[in-house]
Amino acid sequence: MKWTALVYRVGVMLLITSVGLGQPATPNTAVAKQSPAEIQTLRMIRAGGPAVRRDPGASIQLIDARQAGAPCDLGSLINELESAFGISFSVTKKPALKDETPMKIARAALQDKGVGVAIIVLEEGMDAPMLSVFPEDRMAFVNATRICAGANKEVSEKRISTEIWRAISFAAGGVNSYAPHCALSSTVLEPKDIDQLSARVASPEVCEQVSKSAEKLGLARVKVTTYRMACMQGWAPMPTNSFQKAIWEEVKAKKAAGKVVK
Repeated sequence: MKWTALVYRVGVMLLITSVGLGQPATPNTAVAKQSPAEIQTLRMIRAGGPAVRRDPGASIQLIDARQAGAPCDLGSLINELESAFGISFSVTKKPALKDETPMKIARAALQDKGVGVAIIVLEEGMDAPMLSVFPEDRMAFVNATRICAGANKEVSEKRISTEIWRAISFAAGGVNSYAPHCALSSTVLEPKDIDQLSARVASPEVCEQVSKSAEKLGLARVKVTTYRMACMQGWAPMPTNSFQKAIWEEVKAKKAAGKVVK
């Protein structure tokens, strides 16, 4: 979602919950004497509450493929998701049949023209990935078995809700970059979309995000600089040619003489 759209929606919500457009503010002393129910009633009288318009088109469908007794009600997310993303969402409860794969469930759902993206919440076991995302195929799988492992009902609900937000963002273009020259500059749904991307590599913004995640992922850092700088910083490898050897000896001599190396 673009920042301007977010600001607009926040502004609308603030307007809805305000004392009302063109109405004088109630003095603090008067508000203090009113109960929360009375204040809410006053707001409804003056502002009328929220109004929702649904345009024609497909929705992002949350498919609860878990068996009966699942701790998290996906339907409770709809209003929150629609308010944040400004697009249509739907929920369906369809416990997975024996030997029915997540891919089969998702592909069947996407056969419906009213479904644009399918997010499947299911119980795949501890060996299956926690979150599987296939943005080019407009689907994502949330493995409740691993997400909820060892957690009580309240924590499980929060985890699944959060992972659904992440799944939607990954599967529906939420990780695309606004940088003009980036391989993530647009959503890819078919091979020809790759040809039309503004770049073949990730933008510095995206690379920086990956770099920030490197330590948590256990990835080794790679430092790239000039040979001279490496010598100055004290980690340069042994020289492999006459140019490097000259720099090596120059920097070494200056350090030995106590000079500032530049």
